[in-house]
Amino acid sequence: MLISHQHKFIYLKTHKTASTTVEGVLEVLCTPQGHTPQHKQAEMKSDTGYVAGRGGGQKPADFLQAHSPANEVRRKVGTAVFESYRKVYTVRNPYDKVISWFWHVMPKDTNERLAQDFSASRQLFNDWLQMRPVLPADLQYYRTKQGFFEAHLIRYENIAGGLKQFADELQTDIDLSAMPTWKTQVRAHKDRSYDDYYEPKARDIVRRIFAHDFETFNYAE
Repeated sequence: MLISHQHKFIYLKTHKTASTTVEGVLEVLCTPQGHTPQHKQAEMKSDTGYVAGRGGGQKPADFLQAHSPANEVRRKVGTAVFESYRKVYTVRNPYDKVISWFWHVMPKDTNERLAQDFSASRQLFNDWLQMRPVLPADLQYYRTKQGFFEAHLIRYENIAGGLKQFADELQTDIDLSAMPTWKTQVRAHKDRSYDDYYEPKARDIVRRIFAHDFETFNYAE
């Protein structure tokens, strides 16, 4: 989670959307010159901006947390700052996002076992979805109590392009060659598309829970 006073933007950190990678790129726009982003980061405040702690560097008493929702950010920074600063967050095709979440929440031994058998992975994935797990719909980053707000979207499917467009809007440069890969967790069966995973009932569950994403971000259902 980032705030840039220099460039007047707030980066809200969603789940399973390469948000930490994007955060690492944008962080230099929120910190004094010479700062080098790293995964384990303590909370950092300066006249340039704010970086929430992450990767084990955060503390409960910090001003904000890595995944603080928009309503909390608005309350902490104040209405004037929140409404006048650009908001930006990353989004991802919900079908793909839920698969990433599945691999994220599975125990390590289950991941290792499933890595050897896609058929078993697919079956467990569909069974798991029908048990109604908590899924990262992330609406708390898209709206406050005052409602949904306008934001710049950086799509997981085109991170570099989204970052470049955002930098152009800010009329600044960013170094895409320095894009970090801190949390590139091993996801088994990367050769399989998300369509290979879904049975009709599972697809319906995702379509219902992520209705906002499909409609607002124009992902095909």
